[in-house]
Amino acid sequence: MKRPASAEHMRAEVERHAAVHAAVHAGLLCCWQTCCAHQRGGRQAMTILGIHHVTLVCASAQRTLLFYTWVLGMRLVKQTVSVDAPGTYQLYFGDAQATPGRMIAFLEWPKVPCGTRGIGGIRRLGLATPAGALDALEQRLRSFGVPSERRGQALDLRDPDGVELTIYAEGGEAPPGSPPPIWLGQITAMCSSLGATARFMGEVLGVPPSAAAHAGSQSFLGGGSGPQLAYLEDRQCATPRAQVGGGQSHHLSLAVPDEVALIEWRERLIRAGLHASPIIDRFYFKSLYTHDPDGLVIELATSAPGLAVDEPPEQLGHALMLPPWLEPQRAMIERVLPPLKPVC
Repeated sequence: MKRPASAEHMRAEVERHAAVHAAVHAGLLCCWQTCCAHQRGGRQAMTILGIHHVTLVCASAQRTLLFYTWVLGMRLVKQTVSVDAPGTYQLYFGDAQATPGRMIAFLEWPKVPCGTRGIGGIRRLGLATPAGALDALEQRLRSFGVPSERRGQALDLRDPDGVELTIYAEGGEAPPGSPPPIWLGQITAMCSSLGATARFMGEVLGVPPSAAAHAGSQSFLGGGSGPQLAYLEDRQCATPRAQVGGGQSHHLSLAVPDEVALIEWRERLIRAGLHASPIIDRFYFKSLYTHDPDGLVIELATSAPGLAVDEPPEQLGHALMLPPWLEPQRAMIERVLPPLKPVC
């Protein structure tokens, strides 16, 4: 249904305020960076800690909420808006503590066309669940009428926007209760050259391959218990370039220790001749953006303060939360955004 003209006007106003805030904040950060550069004395904390989260685009926040919570049983851990476009929802799903590395985020773009899966985008999301929970999960999907295909200890399915998911048994026993816990397990991206990708990951980001290349794929990160990043190579470029849109990836976020490290990363990316955005305050973390050799947007994000900074753990995801600088516009934002209906 077409939005009233007044709603469009309010959305534009909110976005304009956010753009002004971002510009002012970026300027302040530039000044602060200069001061810190003289105070660090050569401090090096340039370590990629692992995957922070992955962000995709959905056409309906309400539909995505129902699928990932009611059907899959994941937890909504933050209900907020995009800092860049406060008239749009951003939802985070994760574990009870909203732990970085276990989170999936969705931006709601109601009018955007479906995206195109391909090189420079994320091909598939892997979700993990305890061994022994897969049978119950398969039955649960069947009861909701969600098609899935069983492959040994894995289930293939799609979410309502067409995101390809694989849920696999990772080990351990499922705790009592239903549904079983599910968390981010493996992100599979597509590239045109594993060599170029490996050089970017290793020489620029300092992330060596975690396993030998096999059958046109190479894995990074995930050496411990965290999620793994895998790249599939399509050297012949038989698949199209990825296009951002409904059901497709927006960016992949990697965790860095703190804000000082983030500043050092920005300087390093620029020295390497690569794109590096200004540092942006997302309130729940600070971040900057670059991209891999095929254009996949890579965000570097601080682990702190985290999504639990403004809500107690038991209340995470229950209400729309806004960064402090958007609170004066809360009434306007809430008029633009349709309220999310609670899960039955």
